[in-house]
Amino acid sequence: MKAQRALPRTQKGSAQREKVRRRVGRLHRQVAVRHVAALHQVTKVLATRFSVAFVTEDGELTGSCLALTERESDLSLDISDLGVI
Repeated sequence: MKAQRALPRTQKGSAQREKVRRRVGRLHRQVAVRHVAALHQVTKVLATRFSVAFVTEDGELTGSCLALTERESDLSLDISDLGVI
């Protein structure tokens, strides 16, 4: 991010630094919100498609993939293919 590179170039304690710091925080928040939204969309589609309910904690799907049986290997492959893990 350009804003993130600009932050160390500003003088500590200046109004410009505060402005850039807030911008970096806002951008980080936007990325986090997008990540959560994408994870929700993926898990909703998978749960609807396979009629399986599973809970993710902090976006970790690794355990979900490892816990699936052979019968549910398609679900495991779909989760892995999405690049969520």
